[in-house]
Order: sequence, then structure tokens, then C-alpha cells
Amino acid sequence: MIGLDKTTMVATVDELERTGLAERGLSPHDRRARIIFVTAAGKRMVAEAAKVKERVQTEVLSELSPSEGAALMDALAKLVEGRLADQVECTPPLRRRGPRA
Repeated sequence: MIGLDKTTMVATVDELERTGLAERGLSPHDRRARIIFVTAAGKRMVAEAAKVKERVQTEVLSELSPSEGAALMDALAKLVEGRLADQVECTPPLRRRGPRA
């Protein structure tokens, strides 16, 4: 759903687990499957990131009037929920960056 291949996703979850932001757990319905849980530290990181996003968004939108800012955000939401919500096939396929060392 997010466009990451299996290898990249495994490396990403490995890094999140290594840093204590997520944990792998067993699925109660399928013993072959794992469920990724966000840890308390991960939830704190998400909350901090939300504050940063809000601060940056407020700073950037301060260049616009309140009505212009609202119109921009509405237009961007419409694009993201509409045309940009569909994955586009790339030729040649996108190359994904490997995990950081």
C-alpha cells in the first residue's frame, strides 16, 4: 500500500525495532505472520513529529492570508484524496534506496 518492496520494508522495520520505536509480535490468527506494534517511545516520536509538522505548516502558511491558507490546504487534500491517491506505474520501475548503514 505504501509502495515499499519487501526487502526495504524489512530493513525499515529492523531499524525501527533496533531504535526501540516498534516491535514485532506474533499474529493471533496466522502463526506465519508478524504484526508490527508501535512502542511507547514510537508513539512519543510520532507525537513530536506531529508538533514539528504543525509548526512548519503554520510558519509556511503564515505567508498567506487565512482564507488563502485554507484554500491551499483544501486543494492539496483534494489532490491527495483524488488523482494522487492512485499509484502510477513507472517505466523503468523505481529504484528504491537501500537501508542506511
